[in-house]
Order: sequence, then structure tokens, then C-alpha cells
Amino acid sequence: MPALAVVISLAVALAIFGFRIADPRDVSWITGDVVTAQFGWEQYRTDAKHWFPFVADRASFPLTMPIAMFDILPTFAFLVKLFTWSSQAQVQYFGPAFLIGVVLQALFAWLLLAEATRGKAGAAHRISLLIGTLFFATAPILLVRFYFTHMSLSLQWPLIASLWLYVRGPRAGFSRSIRDYSLLGLVAAAINPYIMAMTLLIYGAYVLRHMQAARFALKNIVIYLIPALFSVFSLLISGFIDPFIGPVFPGEGYGIYSANLFSPFDPMSYYLGSSFLPDQKLATGGQYEGFGYFGLGAILLIAAGVLLAVKNIRRSDGLLSPLVVVILIAWLMALSARITFGAYSIEISLPAQIISVLEVFRSSGRFIWVVNYGLLLIAVSAVILWLKPRHALAVLGLAALVQIADLAAPLAAMHGRFARLNGSAQFTDTAFRGLGKAHDTLIVLPAWQCRLWTPPQNDYPNLHFIQISNLVMEGHLRTNSFYAGRTAVAQAKYHCVTALDALPRQPADRRSAYLLSPRKFNEYGAHIAATHFCDFAEDMFLCRADRGKAGMSQRAKVAASLVADPGMR
Repeated sequence: MPALAVVISLAVALAIFGFRIADPRDVSWITGDVVTAQFGWEQYRTDAKHWFPFVADRASFPLTMPIAMFDILPTFAFLVKLFTWSSQAQVQYFGPAFLIGVVLQALFAWLLLAEATRGKAGAAHRISLLIGTLFFATAPILLVRFYFTHMSLSLQWPLIASLWLYVRGPRAGFSRSIRDYSLLGLVAAAINPYIMAMTLLIYGAYVLRHMQAARFALKNIVIYLIPALFSVFSLLISGFIDPFIGPVFPGEGYGIYSANLFSPFDPMSYYLGSSFLPDQKLATGGQYEGFGYFGLGAILLIAAGVLLAVKNIRRSDGLLSPLVVVILIAWLMALSARITFGAYSIEISLPAQIISVLEVFRSSGRFIWVVNYGLLLIAVSAVILWLKPRHALAVLGLAALVQIADLAAPLAAMHGRFARLNGSAQFTDTAFRGLGKAHDTLIVLPAWQCRLWTPPQNDYPNLHFIQISNLVMEGHLRTNSFYAGRTAVAQAKYHCVTALDALPRQPADRRSAYLLSPRKFNEYGAHIAATHFCDFAEDMFLCRADRGKAGMSQRAKVAASLVADPGMR
């Protein structure tokens, strides 16, 4: 049965997203936020000098930068690099990593439900476990996150594993549970800090349960911290925390990227949809981060399961109370200090010190995943435990049929949208041909990260990031321009101030090609054109050193004259 759950889960994932995500050589579907991750990965893969620590000097040239800043699963990147570092063709591992995550999600969901319903047996029980496992392994929050193209966040299996360790705790014993939570913390932190935080939050339920069952002992306080310490150590090793790179720009959006009180019932048809339930109004444009739709079948199942759990709470052996506490904490964290219900909101006044801690997880809406998986665990296990096997199977089977009826058409539509993704956005002008054969570096002015220093303008960052990334990756070029999830203040200052100040004081580097917005060409074009030949192509100035001459093409002269005329800007 576990093998069948894995096969069905994989089949669903591949039916929605297509077999091309499983092919490491196929990058045709990579667009949107995946371009950022693919860019960071390719710059690390082609950096022959840096293996461990997980850094590269090709994405923020000439500075060294942790690749964790691109959310690319650093440990996975290292392992894949061992086999692909010399390949000239692009390689992607995000699709295969997601499929491996689906397998692990199904396996841990089976282990979780089997542990939660330990003592039950029979064919009806095994089929019920299979159906319950599929609710976890095909959860909308999992499938939509991959559709969002948030690669590391589509590996949600550590949350299921953490729930399994929680349920297994009394049988496994204190020492074994602490050891296993510590190992899980190592893995979760190497995936993504949000995954780590949610894994540790569920571990908090284990701590509460153990403290209920055991007499208070001061030594246990230190032992309870071990999984958290392992997690922080993993963040350091993976590069999510780098004491040498200095402070990063604080994330903005806390209270915007939140969950809505209606999120569990909001199918958000722009991303998924429902065959029965309408979309709900949202209070902010960032509440897609709080996508938490269960699916109508899961909603009905949770309603029935929670009622059964409340009715039989005295028979739960202390399992429910700590888990419910953690679910409530996760729900409050997801909502943020700005509680929203539909299009309305209420601001909760909190001390600045608490807000500064909460803002670390600015996309707080993601914590709704703990709510989803926690409630699914309570519902499925309650139905299996406290109904007769045939009745439990009937309830789960009916819920599964409703879930299929609700989500089949929306998932088919998602398949169609995903199939149309085309990540081959390229510069088509002949001025860009052969750039990587003649140069080893592309200097982009302004660099993408400079938008952190000045308000967005009608300039390169809003127009050509994907095309430039593809140009860099295909030409195996180093570059100064990157789009990372987190950007160090010192790195932005170097590229946006220090390097620009130094540029006019020395001849332009002949190993480098320069790609300038009209605004920046007006400032630095004459200096670069003294050693490079500059053309104007696709709204930007491209200056190359391999044309055998310096200066500007005719169309570059015309474009430069328009840029130089204040009345034409």
C-alpha cells in the first residue's frame, strides 16, 4: 500500500506538471521565480573554484556570494554539481527534487497515519490509510506552491515527518525522539528557513507533550534546545546565515504576505480554483502567500474528523492538546499582526521588539501549512480510530470523491497553464550573438540589486531580467547583476556605488561586455565606447570588445542623442 500511495502521488504530480520537469536537461518550463534559482545554480555549477562552502563569485562578480541567497537547495546543488560541473549544457534539478519530495511526503504521510492509528488492522484499514495518505501527498498547498515556482518551498515533507515524530514520540522514547528531531532539523534548515521554522514549531508540540507526561527537570530544558541548535548549525553550513557577508536588507511585506481568515475556504482560481466554492475577497495583494485551500472534500472530512476528535478527546492519550496549541500558534503567525477577514482588516498593536522578530518571516502566510497538515492529521486519524473500519472507509472514500470532483477541473486547467510556460525568453537581436564566446563577463548597469537603493524606474530591472539571466547562463558568463531572495547591504553598496564610482577612473575591461540602460549609458557610455563598440538593441546599449573597433553604431548614436536630450527622456 505505501508503494501504491507513492505511485499515485507521483502520477498526479506528473499529470499536472508534465514529464518535462523530471528531465534534468529540459529547462523549457523554467520561468518566473525559477529563473532566479536556476541562475544562482548555474553560476555555482560553473564556478570551478568554489565547492564548499556553498558560495560562488560568478553571480555577484567579483564578490563571493552564498548560493543559499537564491533559494536553490544548497546541499542538493553540491551533490548535483559533482556530476555536472563540466557540462556545457544547462541542467535543472528543481523538477526532480520536487518529485523526490512528493515521494517522501507520501511515505511520511503513510508512516504518520499508520502510527496515529496503531492497533487497527485489516483490508479496510489499509485502504483508509491509502486514501488518507493521498490527502497529504496531493494537498493543494503542495501543488500550488510548485505552480508558484517557489522551488524550495515545494519540499514540504519535513512538516509531515515532524508530525510523525510527534505522534511516535511516546513509543520511541525521549532520547530517540530528540536525536531524530535533530537530524530532521539539519535537513529542514538545509531546504529553507521557513520549512525549518515550521518543523521546529511542530517539534514544540512534542516538547509540550513530553513536559505534560514527565516531571519537570532542569536538564531537559537544555536537551529540548538540541534540535534548534542543530537547525541553526545547518543554516550556517548551508549559507542561509553568513556571519562574514554582513547584514542583509530587511524584508518588507510583513502583514501583506499573510493569510486571511477565509484562506482555508478560498480556492484562488487565479492559481487553482474550485468546482464548487467561489473566490473570497482579499485584504492585500500579497495574500497568495497565505494560500491554504483544503479542497471541499478535505473541508468536509476535517469537519467530521474534528467533531469526532472533540467527542473522544479523553481517549486521545494527550495527543490532541499540544497539537491544537501549535496549530493555533501557527494560525496566528500566518494571520500576522494584521488580522484580515475578506477585504477587511484589524491591526493588532504589538511592541516593536516583538514585531521586529515576527518580521523575520515576512511571508507569514506560509505558516498556514502547519494548520492544514495538523488538521488533516486530526481528521483522518479520528475517522479511522473512532469509526468502525467499514464506516471509516466510507467516510474517507466519500471525502475523496468530493475532493476529486472539486479539484479535477481546476487541476486540469493548472496543467494547461503550466504546459504553456515557456522559459526561453531571449534577446533576439543579432548584436547579442556569440557574446559568451568573446567575453567571460557581462557587466550590467544598473545591476538588478540596485533597485534596493533607488525607487523603481522605467529601466532595465523592470524589463529584461529573464532575458539577461538566459544570456548569462547560455554564454557561461560571470556577471555583477543578480536577483536574490536576500541581498547583503555591503554587496549592493559595492555594485551600486563603489564599482560605479571606480568605473570612469580606468579603461573598461576588454574581457567584459557591458549592457547599459539608456539612463546609465548617458552617464558612462562615452567612457566605455573608448575601448568597446556599442550598439543599441532591444532598448539597451550593448558594448563589446570583440568587434575590432571602438565607438558606436549608427543606431546607438541616434539612441544616445535622444537619451542625452533632456526633453526626450
